[in-house]
Amino acid sequence: MSDFMNDLKKCLLIALVFVLPNDALAADSRGRVVEATSFAGKPLYRYEIPVDKRADVYEQIATLEAASPKSEDAYIRLGYLYIEVGRFQDAIDVYTRGLSEYPDSFKLLRHRGHRYINVRELDKAIVDLERAVELIGDEHRDVIQYRLNGAAFGTYEHWVWYHIALYHYLNGSYERAAAGYERCVKTAMADTMLVGAVDWLWNAYRKAGNEKAAAAALSYVPDDVDVPPQYAYYRRVMLYKGQGDPKELVDVDKDSWNGLDITLGYGVANWYLTQGDEATAQKIFDKILEAGVWNAWAYVATDREQAAKSNTPR
Repeated sequence: MSDFMNDLKKCLLIALVFVLPNDALAADSRGRVVEATSFAGKPLYRYEIPVDKRADVYEQIATLEAASPKSEDAYIRLGYLYIEVGRFQDAIDVYTRGLSEYPDSFKLLRHRGHRYINVRELDKAIVDLERAVELIGDEHRDVIQYRLNGAAFGTYEHWVWYHIALYHYLNGSYERAAAGYERCVKTAMADTMLVGAVDWLWNAYRKAGNEKAAAAALSYVPDDVDVPPQYAYYRRVMLYKGQGDPKELVDVDKDSWNGLDITLGYGVANWYLTQGDEATAQKIFDKILEAGVWNAWAYVATDREQAAKSNTPR
């Protein structure tokens, strides 16, 4: 009987998580749930996830939600799972619940800060991220972060500074952003992380008007860097170095752009700006915002910059 009741409880939890939207979130006339509001004031809708993928993820969510008490890592995993099905506000709620039990968790603060940036709540993000830096201190600098699949993914120190730098970048404080990305260069544990940090570092210095520092930043990426040749940030960095063709990175006339297109596109658009080709850059920025992949950093940055350009930032 106990097994039956446990199975029934799990089924009920899956049904509740699967069917009901977060009561705090608005939905439009088409039933689309609003997860966030863009910097230009437009609704950002919950992604439509294939039913077969949702079913598997919701079963995992139900199992973790039913567990009590939950470990710090269980809250982190649960947050990842909610993100897998496009529920950013629910992930933030999970981290908040976790922090009520583990108030000094730099891990949960790092993840909640990340998601606050996704949903355009920058002021909340920086509070979490700066508190995470304090808690990491010297004692926890080598603590490793793990992906949902269990793979090691650099240190928490690296990713906290990455998002602090992004916060300053989005606010137009490019020198402060560059200082944060410089720290990321030093804390990168894999070449993919190094290349990603250098890419944003180059962009921050260029936007700050410091061309000399931007050029110097590219020297952090050696010729024998160990990354897949199709890695988006690597291709962007090679373009900045003068070793790529922007037309091979993005097809400006392509009708529908995916996440890879917009990630490549943001770097290419910024490169066009350095060449004085504002028209092509703007065409790419427009394509990025049409793509709808609103949580990607290329989209977030474009959203912020284009809203500021229109004098409509939130």
